[in-house]
Order: sequence, then structure tokens, then C-alpha cells
Amino acid sequence: MYKPRITFCEDIGLFTINRGPQSCKFATSFCAKTCYNVKLYKAFKKDLMPDAYKNEESWKYINGKNLSRLLDRKRLSSDRIRFASRGEAISCENDIYKIAEISKYNHNREFHLPTRAWRSDALRDKIETVLFDIENLDILASIDPSNSDDETLSLILSGWSTIFFGDDDRTDGMVKCPKTWDKRHGYCAICKNGCFSKTQKHIHLKQH
Repeated sequence: MYKPRITFCEDIGLFTINRGPQSCKFATSFCAKTCYNVKLYKAFKKDLMPDAYKNEESWKYINGKNLSRLLDRKRLSSDRIRFASRGEAISCENDIYKIAEISKYNHNREFHLPTRAWRSDALRDKIETVLFDIENLDILASIDPSNSDDETLSLILSGWSTIFFGDDDRTDGMVKCPKTWDKRHGYCAICKNGCFSKTQKHIHLKQH
């Protein structure tokens, strides 16, 4: 059986299923200029691109069963998993069905999915139809100062939760992420008032 590639990110305290930078098809101009991973790839392209390629190859073959078998053998907690701390989990329609299958098969785990794929009208509609009702999948529309108020309002009215980065003074109506605001290393693994809460939420990430 194919062994998928996952990484434990100590900073957030979660296993992550990463992808390569080529998956970021819906990045905004702000994201392209400020993304920490973009800066890393520019500075260490020769060292990091082979790793990015392996992540993309793994994504082709990962499924609910082989991921479950791998996570079950891990010593560190695998109760919560993040899709794509590097790259974009949803770059095409097929990714939506892959995420649905993985989440449903691993129904005993919670999955965190920030995404900019909502910027594609076709993918947004498919995400809302296929993924919104999966109880253990927490989807957040990733937004930044380059997104308009109308875009944000449209997301909220459609039932989306959001996760915002890029302006530390713009916090009204948002939950301040304890990991980024209070420097709680690894806190995502146990946080109850943010990304993993089961109500519509709007998370504010403090800038690095």
C-alpha cells in the first residue's frame, strides 16, 4: 500500500498534508507578496523544490485508508489534521472529492482546511455542495486586505467561516487566534474557540 507523506508541524501542534507552491492557483497579490512559504521558496528554492515535488506526488495517491493507517501508527496526537500548511489543498474539482473521501473515512479525526479556492466561482459552488456538510471538516475561506468587503460579506452570507491575515488593527467581530496573538506554541492541537469550533467563525491571524 502507498505510504502518504505527512509532516508534523510543531509550531501549530498538528500533522499536516502539504502540497507544492504550484497548487496555489488562487493566491491574491497580497498573498504572493507576504506569504512566508513564498519567501522560503525564493530563498531556498534548490533545497525546497524537491520536497515540494514529493508533496505533490504524495497528493496524487493519498486517500482515507492509507492516511488512516499511517496516522494510527504515530506516537504524537493525530486527532486533528491540517490540509496544506504549505500550498493549496483545493486546486481543482478532483481535490474536493479527495478531501471529502479522506475526511469521511477518518471520521474520528478533525480536519482543518483554510482555502482560497472560494475565489473560483465553480469551485466555491462545489465546495459548498460537497464539503460543507461533513461534520469533521472545518473549512475557512482565507482572506486578506486585498479582498473587498463585498467579497467577504458574500462569503459570510453563504455560511462560510473566514480566516484573515494582513492587518493587525482590523479585528472587529473576529476571534484573535491564540497561537499567533498569544504566542501559544502548538496550541492548535487543543484550541476550542477558534478554527475547530462548530459554529460560523471569523479568525484573525496576527502578522509574524
